[in-house]
Order: sequence, then C-alpha cells, then structure tokens
Amino acid sequence: MKLKNKLLLQSLLILYIITTFTNMGYTNAQATDIVVIVNKSQPSLTQGQILMIFTGFKDRWPNGDRIKVLINRDSNIKEAFCSQKLNMTVNKLYNFWLKKQSRSGGSLPEELSSERIIQLVAGNPKYIGFIKRSELIASVREVK
Repeated sequence: MKLKNKLLLQSLLILYIITTFTNMGYTNAQATDIVVIVNKSQPSLTQGQILMIFTGFKDRWPNGDRIKVLINRDSNIKEAFCSQKLNMTVNKLYNFWLKKQSRSGGSLPEELSSERIIQLVAGNPKYIGFIKRSELIASVREVK
C-alpha cells in the first residue's frame, strides 16, 4: 500500500512539474497570432513540413534550393511561434539548431526584425520566416 501511494505521489509531482513548465511564458505567446511566410512562388507546406524546416531536419525546397530559415528576434513573437506552430519552447528550438550545427557544421538561422524578414522572403524564394498576422502584407504568402 505504501508503495502505491509513493508511486501515485511521484506521478502527480511529475505531472505538476510538466504542466507548470510547459505552460510557463505562454500567456503572452498565445495572445499573439503568428503566421509562417514564404515567397509567393513557393508551394504550400504542411504543419509537419514547417516543423521539419524550423528544426533543421528539412533543408531543401522541392526544386533543390537550400531553405534559409529566418527567426524573428522579437522574443514575444518567437515564443508565440514556438508555442503555436512547433509546440515547443524557444530553448528547445535552439537546441535543435545547435545539435544540427555540431553534426553538419551549418550555420544558425539569422534573427531579424519582422520588417527585414518580410523584405527577404518577398525578394527571394529560398527564405522562410514568421511574423505577427497583423504585419502580413501582399508581397509574401502565408503558409496555412
């Protein structure tokens, strides 16, 4: 009986810790509506492809060009993106990129302002990035 109670208590503690740390910092993140943007010439992407691109597991467009990932430097936008689109924390995202960099010697994604991300994505089909929905303009395409 004591063993069952101890296991139950440990399970509840683990559940509490996971819930607490998973939801930390997402209050502002959930309030910000985020969109992934690509050049108008790029094909549509699935949620799974977005996850693979932003975690570094997919690095080529269908035509063979290397995908250039742009990360928004605004911490609220970054947190909201990771929460809403990748279902992970910003730290976990950086860990993916650091591991990829150590394995293949690639470079980390650039961190830029929303304005600069929009400029680069609009002008070059190799780029992908994310911004607030309120910043979306006609020169780029939202990935749905």
